[in-house]
Amino acid sequence: MNKIKLSLLVVLFALSSAFTFHKFYVGVFQVDYFKEKKAVQITARLFIDDLEKALYKKHNKHFYLTTKDEVADANIYIAKYLEEKLTIKINNKGQSFH
Repeated sequence: MNKIKLSLLVVLFALSSAFTFHKFYVGVFQVDYFKEKKAVQITARLFIDDLEKALYKKHNKHFYLTTKDEVADANIYIAKYLEEKLTIKINNKGQSFH
């Protein structure tokens, strides 16, 4: 009986620690194609705090996103970061953000 309890505790510990040690982040991207303009629009919904942390890690600088203290050129840093981290392909051809 003790072996069963011990085994159960080990399994429960392994399962619970698996969820606490592995963080995951969620972003939602919506892609729309406008046939008449032959254009693609990508809308990203990201967690501001995660984006702020990523920018800080890369540039060792706080950007204070969406606050009154936001860095003036924060959008430039965000665009460059996304260009580095995202790859866009249409018909198997790489595309730029602009």
